Amino acid sequence: MPINVVRLRDMKLLRRDALEPEVIEDVTKYFHRTQRQNWEAFESSLVEIVESHTKYAILSHRWEKDELDYTKAKALPQNFLQRRFKSQGREKIRKFCEQASQYSCDYVWFDTGCIDKSSSSELEESIRSMFNWYRNSEICIVYLAGTKSMLDPHKKDDWFKRGWTLQELLAPPRMKFFNSDWTPTTSSQYDIDRTTTLTRRVPEFSVRLSAASGIYPVERLHNYVPGVEQAREVLHWASARQTTRPEDMAYCLIGLLNLELSVAYGEGYPTAFYRLQVEVMRRTEDRGLFFWSGSPSSHSSMLAATVFGFRQPVPWSDDGVRSDGYYSACLDRDPTITLTNCGIRMSIPLYSVELDPTTRNTSRKTTGGRTYSLVLWVPGLGCRANIQIWFHREVKASEIRQDWAIGLLGSAYITRKQHSTFLPILLTRGSESSSQRYVRLFTDRFLLEINIERDNPTLKEPEVIYIK
Repeated sequence: MPINVVRLRDMKLLRRDALEPEVIEDVTKYFHRTQRQNWEAFESSLVEIVESHTKYAILSHRWEKDELDYTKAKALPQNFLQRRFKSQGREKIRKFCEQASQYSCDYVWFDTGCIDKSSSSELEESIRSMFNWYRNSEICIVYLAGTKSMLDPHKKDDWFKRGWTLQELLAPPRMKFFNSDWTPTTSSQYDIDRTTTLTRRVPEFSVRLSAASGIYPVERLHNYVPGVEQAREVLHWASARQTTRPEDMAYCLIGLLNLELSVAYGEGYPTAFYRLQVEVMRRTEDRGLFFWSGSPSSHSSMLAATVFGFRQPVPWSDDGVRSDGYYSACLDRDPTITLTNCGIRMSIPLYSVELDPTTRNTSRKTTGGRTYSLVLWVPGLGCRANIQIWFHREVKASEIRQDWAIGLLGSAYITRKQHSTFLPILLTRGSESSSQRYVRLFTDRFLLEINIERDNPTLKEPEVIYIK
């Protein structure tokens, strides 16, 4: 339960420990009634008693200029629900409380007024616990201030563009959406109900919600389980969103990925996002974490500088569902990934590359310099790889033959396309004397895939390398 909640019957802002006396009193009364009759009945009803005293509705919304903050929330009048307010912030909270009472909730929580942001410890606990607060709520009321009619995936409300609302969309057990004048977007009691099994026929609202949020397939809206197992998907979903405070683009993913990550405002977004990726890397063997484009982190060439590098979905997904044969047996031999003082240690097959003599390489001017589009030949696999990479000069063929290599992170068989595809990265040998040390070269666009031009290619044995 959240640290602070507003009690609807008198609009008092209470700390959760203030609810204990009421709960204890009711539990004691029930215990005296049942202890001589059925101890098992008492035990089974204990959870229901506690939950009945702590049912709360939670608000998901886009912040506006005159929000009702913590100081104002402590001084709400008892007749708050019977009044009308010119202030959009106050009126929004009043309407939210009004809707919460329709769902038999005794308490409400809203982020603008129920977090004491002057307390660093309370703020950190709130950020790290928020996913669970939404998941344990009775219902989540969603207010779409920029929506006047049924959801239109081509005219997105700002709610779909914010980082924090991603977990607010995926966590709650039940959700009800309202448009700008607080009209329900559907006639259903709940627009999303994760407490029931999704039928074979997906509701039209869920389809529209999936299109507006960019979460595919639509079933993900109903069965999301927090954890690093789907980290690459979460990073992809978050890549189209933004937050006001830069570090929040990392912190808003803590609950979705079920991570233990400290909150340190002032560290800067690059450091916060690097720490998040390192924590994911330590807890999963999924090498999709390394499938990104754009600039690398200043801490490691193998990790992305920002979440916006994950805008492209993984190539081994088939309509959002991972294909059979996600990694080949060859690549699974040593799946461990370790962060060391020499860089990220991993075991992958390496292949030398050459400029393809049969294809002309092109270039174009950009704001960052000149982008060279190279077509490389990978002799060991018998295939070509089209690469776009940022350079301020033309790359010589001799330079590529001596220093560059293609590393294969994983492979999959795409059932729909009926061919094998690989997840490659472009590496260059580091300046150190060790032949095992490399640096990843970042590309303007992804190496989309390497499609093998012959059946059953012979894959090399993986070798252990360190990537700075």
